[in-house]
Amino acid sequence: MNNIELSSPLEKGSLGIMHLKRFWEKSMAKRDGRLSQQAFQEEWNLDFTLLNALGLGFEQTIKHLYQEKPGFEEFEEWIVQLNSGKVPYHSIRDFNQLVSADQDRQPKEGRITNFLDENEIEFWDRNGYVLIREAVAKEDCSLTVELICEFLSIDINDSSSWYLPHPGRQGIMVQMFQHPQLEKNRRSQKIRGAYEQLGGENRSLVQY
Repeated sequence: MNNIELSSPLEKGSLGIMHLKRFWEKSMAKRDGRLSQQAFQEEWNLDFTLLNALGLGFEQTIKHLYQEKPGFEEFEEWIVQLNSGKVPYHSIRDFNQLVSADQDRQPKEGRITNFLDENEIEFWDRNGYVLIREAVAKEDCSLTVELICEFLSIDINDSSSWYLPHPGRQGIMVQMFQHPQLEKNRRSQKIRGAYEQLGGENRSLVQY
């Protein structure tokens, strides 16, 4: 069931991003039962990083692929539409460098190379997470809270409205991904610096 031929990770579609066609092929094959759900587990991190480079939520994307079963070109069009016609080309460039192993290793302007101290690194190694205080500016945090409340129809001053059923709520996750404020938060210098320190430059592509 797993012996199907997939495109090379280096192959690009009309968006110019590597690995996307391969990801689409894998998803369609798993949907149709031609590929086990456990196949290509070693590519999970790359798949996840790909979607984050395109500003997509994983669940959001899999739900679309499984329910709509789009062709590859239709899938690319859907990605463009979700990004309001503005595909994040800087992220595509960085992701392609990651896939092709052609990353520029020179220090980049504004990079935080020692954001976390030794105690925080030790805590990360021991527990798998670390608390980054004031990761985004207070005003950005407030705007994000307002954005989430508006999306979920919550009145922040009325606790009875906080946990009402909503199609955009999946457990503790809010299915809201494409918004300029959220993108600004993701590109916080403190967050990017911490990710780069913990896992190298390419970790800054991850959706945090």
